[in-house]
Amino acid sequence: MKNFSFEIEKIFIDSASITEEKCRYYSSEKEIDSSYLEEWRSARTLLNDNYFKEMLEIKNTSLQEFSFALQPLGIGNYKEVQWFKRFKNVIDIFDYSIVDFSDGIVMFYLPFLTFLKNQISEATMDLGQLVISEEIIHSFVEVAGTEMFNIFGKLIAIELEIYKHENNFESKSGNERF
Repeated sequence: MKNFSFEIEKIFIDSASITEEKCRYYSSEKEIDSSYLEEWRSARTLLNDNYFKEMLEIKNTSLQEFSFALQPLGIGNYKEVQWFKRFKNVIDIFDYSIVDFSDGIVMFYLPFLTFLKNQISEATMDLGQLVISEEIIHSFVEVAGTEMFNIFGKLIAIELEIYKHENNFESKSGNERF
């Protein structure tokens, strides 16, 4: 991630941040572009006006805060995004020399599994006389890996389907297409 430009990081943060995170940066002095809210509300959905108002009440969020949260963050805020700092740290400290490309899709989330294993191992050191075996730690990481596969696998399948439609694969034969 060290080689990503500020523009790429900005797009990444704007795309992945949820409204609750973005609301933290709201203040009444901030300029709000209402076109983002209009676009969001124009999407076909079961969220009618009454449910929308109820959602805002439940989230304890004003219409202005929510509208602000739908637009890209201001340039000054990107360095303050804690989850992105943590994400970059996980990516930066990972030892890429251990990646076995025959592992397939696992290589996409291997840095996160390694981070999880390290976090669990560190937490178990503070337990005093209670000892957690490596097998149990491995089981935790394996379960997390299965969950990540379920998420990443679906995302990759969606992206491949979009790619297939956008690139007009007319042939039924895989050999002819590629």
